[in-house]
Amino acid sequence: GVKNLIFVCHIFYWKKEQNMQKYIKRLEHDFSEIKNGFKEFEKRAQLDFESYEEKEVHALAKLAYQSEVYQVRMYAVFLFGYLSDDKAVLHFMKEEVSKDKNWR
Repeated sequence: GVKNLIFVCHIFYWKKEQNMQKYIKRLEHDFSEIKNGFKEFEKRAQLDFESYEEKEVHALAKLAYQSEVYQVRMYAVFLFGYLSDDKAVLHFMKEEVSKDKNWR
């Protein structure tokens, strides 16, 4: 019934979020080696933007922006840039991203 469908949906989204967290960990590992430049972050963000639905990209960007690794936060900012038609994203970029101490 409906309860089972809701339960299955919760499991599906939980697994998707777990996969996103694993992906962010991999990005942290890969990107932390890059000390100069931003092209690699930009390329990966563009590829991910083109590969996922907008809602998933938004969730991925939010999760990536919480990273302690500034290179992953840069990647998140590129994703947010692709989503900048959304006024809430623009507001977040203005209010939060602009205050990031490591923004280069």
